[in-house]
Amino acid sequence: MFKQTRSWSKPEYKDLIGRKKVDWSIFRIGTQIPYDFWEDFDKENGNQSLKVGERVPIHLLINGQTYQAHLVNRPRNDASTSSLQLRYDENKALQDLLRQTFKTSYQFLRKNRSDTEKKPIQVPDELAEYIDFYQTNKPFVYQVIFQTHDQKKPKPSFWWVNQGKTHHEEKEGSFLWVPQKSQRDTIMHHHIRLLEAHEGDIVFCYSEKEVKSVGIVTKEAIEAPKPSGIKSTEWQEDGYLLGLNYFDFVPAIQKDEIPLEWRIEERGPFNVKGDLNQGYFFNLSDHFVYQLFDLFEDRFPNEVNKMISPYSPSQEAPDIKESPKMYIPDNDLIIHIHHYITSKGFFYTKTEVANLYLSLRTKPFVILSGIPEQEKQKWRNGLRKVLVQQNKLGNLR
Repeated sequence: MFKQTRSWSKPEYKDLIGRKKVDWSIFRIGTQIPYDFWEDFDKENGNQSLKVGERVPIHLLINGQTYQAHLVNRPRNDASTSSLQLRYDENKALQDLLRQTFKTSYQFLRKNRSDTEKKPIQVPDELAEYIDFYQTNKPFVYQVIFQTHDQKKPKPSFWWVNQGKTHHEEKEGSFLWVPQKSQRDTIMHHHIRLLEAHEGDIVFCYSEKEVKSVGIVTKEAIEAPKPSGIKSTEWQEDGYLLGLNYFDFVPAIQKDEIPLEWRIEERGPFNVKGDLNQGYFFNLSDHFVYQLFDLFEDRFPNEVNKMISPYSPSQEAPDIKESPKMYIPDNDLIIHIHHYITSKGFFYTKTEVANLYLSLRTKPFVILSGIPEQEKQKWRNGLRKVLVQQNKLGNLR
């Protein structure tokens, strides 16, 4: 459920604790957490609420690095309430990272704020930048993802790599590496394809009959000798090196968990039977990746989830289902119409209502006709006389 209090908000993202809009305090000491968000942080902290005056160390996981900070429940001046704060006053490395990352907000605030003005300056929405805090299922440990103003990058391309036995070695070194030529000194096109990947692209890493990890390209491929971490002696020394930041699927996605018809339709890394092709690096279609994302969204790491979800059709357009139509039998509908007309003071027989209804069902254009108004009046006067005469006769009896 979406909620917002001042500069904090909580969009409906999986595992999101809260989102903080960058302001001047972010660059100096940290941020105050509104009371409405205390329960979100308490839940992530194993339902541990800080007592007034308590100070607890926390860990912020940012781009694969861990930064130290503190969660503090500080008493206010009147001592009747307290303030929950996330502080990193003494962590200069984190402060420098925030200034370098949120350049747009930092420059705007430096230019427009005043030391004598008490009212805080707000970054306009069109320049706004955010810090997202995500759950890690470990108390006082938060995954932090930055949303910067210059993050409007083109949609990432998707790739599939068959790593085999080198998965662990390449993951440890945060790279992909392939030899430029085979042992027979021939060029392998599925190796050269590594040069087509760009920074920000997403790579699905397959090994031992499962997709173990998904990686984000951090540096485009360059010519480089075989890294010392690769122990294989079957390859040539000259090759191509691609920087890749790995994130594990938990649990890994087994090949047979991916529907057979998806694999057959996709081809690329798969053959006509849906099994893996011999080869190393393959392009994946957007459609195939979005299907995987919809099926295994709970296994995708947050870092990759946020890169794919804005483009996934299921995320862009909610599934709108048409309400089922109700059909009422003709006779029941005629009775309902007749009762309604009668309740409004009009007098028509049920046969007349049925004739009109069936006429409209047959042809939507119906002409109603009747006796002239003067004849109607004569008929009403005659009917009135008959009723009066009947009353008199009834009294005589």
